[in-house]
Amino acid sequence: MMSISAFPLSVGIAFAALSYFLLKVNGCIYICMCLEI
Repeated sequence: MMSISAFPLSVGIAFAALSYFLLKVNGCIYICMCLEI
């Protein structure tokens, strides 16, 4: 059973993972665009 204090922590971890994933995808797209030029 999850406690109330663990909920913000899991949300923070999920948000950090999502932002890291988006940053990684955007970085790959940016590199690919630079290589095409």
